[in-house]
Amino acid sequence: MVKQVDVFIKPDGEKILKKLRKHGHYLVLLTFGDLYWQKQKVKNLRLSKNFEKILITDKSKVGALKFLRNKQSEVIIINDNAQENLLIRRSMPLVKTILISGPHAVNIIHNEKKYKLNDIFI
Repeated sequence: MVKQVDVFIKPDGEKILKKLRKHGHYLVLLTFGDLYWQKQKVKNLRLSKNFEKILITDKSKVGALKFLRNKQSEVIIINDNAQENLLIRRSMPLVKTILISGPHAVNIIHNEKKYKLNDIFI
């Protein structure tokens, strides 16, 4: 069971989510991995109230995000996985990705800028 969920929350994460919602952004939480573990993680984060949609997959983030492919409004995906960002951009060229620093931000060779979440939204 997830006991210390704070390791999954970036500093000021809830504050940033509330700010984005206040400005009218449609927020989707997408998490990838073992379905049971991811469901428990989301449940214990208690952040689900900040999202209009929650997607949990053990397949592929790119596949789970296909519903965004034909969106008329701007779509920005914030992710800490450089390889996933590359696959998302290849599959959905109109979608913008922002890479957040973390252990998976260097899982491929790239020249994408790495941000800290606070640098983007605060």
